[in-house]
Amino acid sequence: MDESHGKTVGQVRELVGWIGAGRKLTQTGRITLADARTLVELLGTGDQMDPVIGDRRFKTKSSEELYHLNLLAEWAKAARLLRVAGGRLLPVKKNARLLDRPDGLWNALFEAVPRIGSAVLVSGWLESVFSQEYAAGLRTLLHRLYAARGPVAGDALRRAVWQAVTAPYILDDVPPERLWAWRGSNDRDVRLLLEALAALGAVRSDDDTVELTGQGRRAVAAEADRSYPVCVAGSGACPPEDCGGAGAYEDLKRTLADPTRTEHADLVRWLGLDSGVGFDPARFTPGEANDRLQQM
Repeated sequence: MDESHGKTVGQVRELVGWIGAGRKLTQTGRITLADARTLVELLGTGDQMDPVIGDRRFKTKSSEELYHLNLLAEWAKAARLLRVAGGRLLPVKKNARLLDRPDGLWNALFEAVPRIGSAVLVSGWLESVFSQEYAAGLRTLLHRLYAARGPVAGDALRRAVWQAVTAPYILDDVPPERLWAWRGSNDRDVRLLLEALAALGAVRSDDDTVELTGQGRRAVAAEADRSYPVCVAGSGACPPEDCGGAGAYEDLKRTLADPTRTEHADLVRWLGLDSGVGFDPARFTPGEANDRLQQM
């Protein structure tokens, strides 16, 4: 198996092969604990059965507790390599040919990433907004990486996802401590998604920087036959929304620059600025322009 495909491709291939003609599931539709013990070792998932914390051993009660194994199983189902029927986990025969085609298997797994949000972003004591707005967060993350054409700072990427997933909500009245906790859970989930994409071989990631691999870049560009518009240069700040067109924007700039105008104070408050000098009409950054493009 080509290392560029990432370890997930090999693990999913082994998983589907081991399932064979089918395996019985629990009443809740999970892999049985007996099978899970075998698969954790066979696939090298890194999950711990009956983990010891301090001087106590905590018995694993369900394979759902085994994050990496559960993710692989859900990923294989999302990629239509496995299916559930009659209380059994079964191979999808028409897609079995992908197991002998590493590129095809990789593409199937990448295309399934939008459908594995609940397996990647597991609920904890505090569920993140990202888990509720997974599609928007994933789209922002991939677009930002694609637009950058190089490494992206991890904190900038986590901030971009946070802005995208919270865009539909009004957070003005949320207590600061709760907002801080939500932001923390968002950043945790961004890291989990990046770990999954890195295991697939779609990104190279550490906590400081992230970038698409060559294969990841090609897949993002080709995903769903869509092209991703990218702004590489420009000039002038984007007009505020609802400012009333080009003529009104020119008047807005003049009013902000002149504190003696009657509407000056109202415009400053409307734009959320401390003063009129806080709005620079000449300011332009491709990153902000690309953030607006991905929201269209």
